Amino acid sequence: MEDNSINSQNKLTEQELWFYNRLDELQRRMYLGEKAIALGRSGCRIIAERYGANIKTVRQGMKEFLNPDFDAPVHIRKKGGGAKKN
Repeated sequence: MEDNSINSQNKLTEQELWFYNRLDELQRRMYLGEKAIALGRSGCRIIAERYGANIKTVRQGMKEFLNPDFDAPVHIRKKGGGAKKN
Protein backbone atom coordinates (compact mmCIF):
# COMPACT_ATOMS: atom_id res chain seq x y z
CA MET A 1 0.00 0.00 0.00
CA GLU A 2 1.43 3.37 -1.05
CA ASP A 3 1.45 6.27 1.37
CA ASN A 4 -0.61 9.24 0.08
CA SER A 5 1.89 11.78 1.45
CA ILE A 6 4.67 10.25 -0.67
CA ASN A 7 2.42 10.14 -3.73
CA SER A 8 1.39 13.79 -3.32
CA GLN A 9 5.05 14.82 -3.02
CA ASN A 10 5.78 13.35 -6.46
CA LYS A 11 3.21 15.57 -8.19
CA LEU A 12 4.17 19.00 -9.48
CA THR A 13 2.26 21.98 -8.22
CA GLU A 14 0.77 24.43 -10.72
CA GLN A 15 3.39 27.01 -9.74
CA GLU A 16 6.29 24.56 -10.27
CA LEU A 17 4.94 23.53 -13.66
CA TRP A 18 4.30 27.15 -14.71
CA PHE A 19 7.83 28.17 -13.71
CA TYR A 20 9.54 25.11 -15.26
CA ASN A 21 7.79 25.58 -18.61
CA ARG A 22 9.13 29.13 -18.90
CA LEU A 23 12.81 28.20 -18.50
CA ASP A 24 15.14 27.69 -21.44
CA GLU A 25 17.05 24.45 -21.98
CA LEU A 26 20.10 25.36 -19.87
CA GLN A 27 18.01 26.82 -17.05
CA ARG A 28 15.86 23.68 -16.94
CA ARG A 29 18.91 21.43 -16.60
CA MET A 30 20.36 23.52 -13.79
CA TYR A 31 16.97 23.75 -12.04
CA LEU A 32 16.56 19.97 -12.17
CA GLY A 33 20.16 19.51 -10.99
CA GLU A 34 19.63 21.81 -8.02
CA LYS A 35 16.43 19.98 -7.05
CA ALA A 36 18.22 16.60 -7.29
CA ILE A 37 21.09 17.82 -5.10
CA ALA A 38 18.62 19.04 -2.50
CA LEU A 39 17.01 15.59 -2.33
CA GLY A 40 20.32 13.80 -1.84
CA ARG A 41 20.62 10.10 -2.57
CA SER A 42 18.30 8.97 -5.40
CA GLY A 43 17.55 12.61 -6.15
CA CYS A 44 18.37 12.21 -9.85
CA ARG A 45 15.90 9.38 -10.29
CA ILE A 46 13.15 11.10 -8.31
CA ILE A 47 13.48 14.41 -10.16
CA ALA A 48 13.73 12.71 -13.56
CA GLU A 49 10.49 10.83 -12.89
CA ARG A 50 8.71 13.86 -11.42
CA TYR A 51 9.54 16.20 -14.30
CA GLY A 52 9.56 13.59 -17.07
CA ALA A 53 13.21 14.31 -17.88
CA ASN A 54 16.01 11.96 -18.82
CA ILE A 55 18.23 11.05 -15.87
CA LYS A 56 21.29 12.05 -17.93
CA THR A 57 19.83 15.54 -18.27
CA VAL A 58 19.45 15.79 -14.50
CA ARG A 59 23.04 14.61 -13.95
CA GLN A 60 24.34 17.14 -16.49
CA GLY A 61 22.37 19.85 -14.66
CA MET A 62 23.99 18.81 -11.39
CA LYS A 63 27.46 19.11 -12.93
CA GLU A 64 26.68 22.54 -14.35
CA PHE A 65 25.13 23.71 -11.09
CA LEU A 66 28.07 22.55 -8.97
CA ASN A 67 30.78 23.91 -11.29
CA PRO A 68 31.82 27.36 -10.00
CA ASP A 69 33.67 28.10 -13.26
CA PHE A 70 30.66 27.37 -15.49
CA ASP A 71 29.71 30.32 -17.68
CA ALA A 72 26.42 30.10 -19.51
CA PRO A 73 26.88 30.33 -23.27
CA VAL A 74 25.39 33.25 -25.17
CA HIS A 75 23.49 30.81 -27.40
CA ILE A 76 22.00 27.60 -26.04
CA ARG A 77 22.39 25.60 -29.24
CA LYS A 78 25.41 25.43 -31.53
CA LYS A 79 25.35 27.66 -34.59
CA GLY A 80 24.19 25.93 -37.77
CA GLY A 81 21.75 23.57 -36.11
CA GLY A 82 18.22 22.98 -37.25
CA ALA A 83 16.67 22.52 -40.67
CA LYS A 84 18.69 23.77 -43.62
CA LYS A 85 17.21 26.53 -45.76
CA ASN A 86 17.31 26.18 -49.54
